[in-house]
Amino acid sequence: MKKYWLIGLALVLTFAVAIPVAANQIIKIYVNGQELKSDVAPQLVKGRTLVPIRAIAEYFGKEVNYDPKKNAVTITGKTNLELTSVISQEWATAGHANTKNPLAYAGPRDNCTPCHSGNGLERYGTDKPYTPGTAIKTNPIATDKAYTDKDPKNAKYTFMFDPYEADMPSPIGCATCHSGPGANILKTGVVPAKLNIFSGGTAEWKVGNGDALCYTCHNGRRDVAKILKDWTTPGATKANTYPHHGWGALVTGKGGMEYSGVKYAQTTAHQSLGCIGCHMSKTKDGYVSHDFKPKIETCTKCHAGMTEFTNGGKLKKELEEKLVTLEKLVLAKIPGAVKIGLDNSTAPAVDKDGKRIPAANISSAEALVGAYNYALVIQELENGGKGVHNPSYAKALLDESIKKLQ
Repeated sequence: MKKYWLIGLALVLTFAVAIPVAANQIIKIYVNGQELKSDVAPQLVKGRTLVPIRAIAEYFGKEVNYDPKKNAVTITGKTNLELTSVISQEWATAGHANTKNPLAYAGPRDNCTPCHSGNGLERYGTDKPYTPGTAIKTNPIATDKAYTDKDPKNAKYTFMFDPYEADMPSPIGCATCHSGPGANILKTGVVPAKLNIFSGGTAEWKVGNGDALCYTCHNGRRDVAKILKDWTTPGATKANTYPHHGWGALVTGKGGMEYSGVKYAQTTAHQSLGCIGCHMSKTKDGYVSHDFKPKIETCTKCHAGMTEFTNGGKLKKELEEKLVTLEKLVLAKIPGAVKIGLDNSTAPAVDKDGKRIPAANISSAEALVGAYNYALVIQELENGGKGVHNPSYAKALLDESIKKLQ
């Protein structure tokens, strides 16, 4: 049962509340110029103006509780300003907050900006999209503004910006997800068609909840069905392709390279939790965590006694054994291959000199499927979720790949 306590004018002034106090007037509460409604009206008692504390405290983000045994009211929680500060500190430690070099990893390519630059998503679909690629220059006057990727693999790429024309990227911050297109995706639960790689960019994906915003970027960036179709269609161009760091490709159960007519198992409990359910748990202060670190308490609701995410390493060991088997089978199908490639410059396989074997020289579509799924799962083990995002799907992808190659 809610208890409404009345508070004297002196404390109200601490909350910056303005109250008209004439005895013949209806008393109203104003906070920062806005009228504050309450189902308990302010009162004049013996010449003093009293207002309901719950309405004011909750306006400032506090939680109000009444203890009938002690006949006491307690006010707890952080103010909205305090919460903003805490969330900002958490965000600064998360992988999304690349405040020093937005787009440094992806480079200023227009199709990369919605996920790698704050203003890329904030302006997506507007009449002024963020397209830094149009400002790339080879003009000599821009040489003092050249940026060269520190990664040796990308050292040959030097991006020149005309300082008078370049529209520089911004870090991914609060506005990226909570305003404009990001906020709309979060609210509607719908991934826009052009950002839905699982449909080849032709249809919206009605996820149904806020995970749609996560899947907008974390989805693998590869239309696996089209890639496999091209590999099996005479005369079509075969792509040298790999999964683009797409842990969402596993958790969604949509991004592995699948054989038609095969039903791939799914860990539906993990899918129902989604990204937000695992990575944005509610804290004791009542706000949603923004450090994106999963909490073991989420797992123990189903896995009693679990103390760490890999469950003693059993899942990781099982997947690693399957990966060893799959790698041997794939390499046996590709003449000259000594290693499966895991990135854009080495996939699907490399020779003893470390050079990529061109897709045109590979006749086995089964080798492509195996190499792709190998890369997807090993990325998950080494950089993503230790295999826990969708264990059943990861195992099924490896098992089916092995079966087709044996």
